[in-house]
Amino acid sequence: VVIMETLIMEKENISPQYLTSPEMAEILRISDRTLKRHVAKGLPVVRLGRSLRFIKKDVMDWLEKKYSNKS
Repeated sequence: VVIMETLIMEKENISPQYLTSPEMAEILRISDRTLKRHVAKGLPVVRLGRSLRFIKKDVMDWLEKKYSNKS
């Protein structure tokens, strides 16, 4: 699914913005350690060797889906 979305974005000349762990943690206002806990729970991530990269839209969609049903 992620590959198809990336191909569509490339076709439309829109490239996803890949963020590092510190950048994503700063956007979410959480620690890097908490971010890694979310990754262990299924937060979408692109692994490049030992490095992690995040697509902001995918992360925001996942968080909304995960926490929107809870009151």
